[in-house]
Amino acid sequence: MRLTLHAKIELAIVAALLLGSCEAEWEDRLDVADVNARNALAQAADLESRVSDIEDRLNM
Repeated sequence: MRLTLHAKIELAIVAALLLGSCEAEWEDRLDVADVNARNALAQAADLESRVSDIEDRLNM
C-alpha cells in the first residue's frame, strides 16, 4: 500500500505529537528519581554521622 504525501505528513505529525507527549512523563520520572537519590544520600550521610557519634561515645 502506497501512502500519499499528505498521509505521510499526517503520520509524521502524529508521531511527533506522541513522542512529545511522552517526553514530559519521562522527565518527571527522572526528576523524581533524582530527588529520591539525593534524599537517600542525605539519609545515608545522617546515619553515618550517627554511627560515628555512637562509636565515639563507646570509645570514651
